[in-house]
Amino acid sequence: MKSFSLWVGLTFAAVVAHATVINPGGAVVPDQIVTAVGTSSAILLTMSGNYEFSAIPPDISGSYVETAYADTTNPFGAYDTTLVLELTVGPGTGPVERATLGYFGNIQTAVSYLSSSSVAPTGATRSSNPSTVIGFNFTGLTPGQVETLVVYTSVTGAEPGGYLSIQDGTAGDAVGISVLVPEPAEMGLLTGAWALLGALWLRRKRRAQPIS
Repeated sequence: MKSFSLWVGLTFAAVVAHATVINPGGAVVPDQIVTAVGTSSAILLTMSGNYEFSAIPPDISGSYVETAYADTTNPFGAYDTTLVLELTVGPGTGPVERATLGYFGNIQTAVSYLSSSSVAPTGATRSSNPSTVIGFNFTGLTPGQVETLVVYTSVTGAEPGGYLSIQDGTAGDAVGISVLVPEPAEMGLLTGAWALLGALWLRRKRRAQPIS
């Protein structure tokens, strides 16, 4: 039993070591990983489609698949949401130089990319105000190449919408996935609810104490 626990702990530590934390306003070089999510991780949502941007030559086009997982080995917590974006560059187009995705609000995030990707990202950035968008930069993904990018988050759940942009140095937008982040009003309600429960618990505890 001890050896099994040790193996699980070492596996989790390896995942954490390869997830590069990226803070608001930060810039990092992502580490490569072999597997994006742990075994038994459940798919929360998958979105796929084609992208095309032809406003400024050279044109770019291709396809993408973005999947949100309740990840058993997420470095922030078991079953927190991990986003995996697989990007394929279409034939006969210019190189893709950047891919951005969001929204992440003020939650904690970390980034990686699969070792099976065609090229290594030259870096990743996160916007500072608001700190919602994470972008991966490339020297240039060429036709036929495939890139798999990973963003770990410290929250659970996902919903359609969000933001996804495949760029040739300018812009090109597509739909994406948004992780579930409580709104400030909801956070206030949650805080108030917990405070009320705490007060009721303390009151009941005092009543249960014997009178000396």
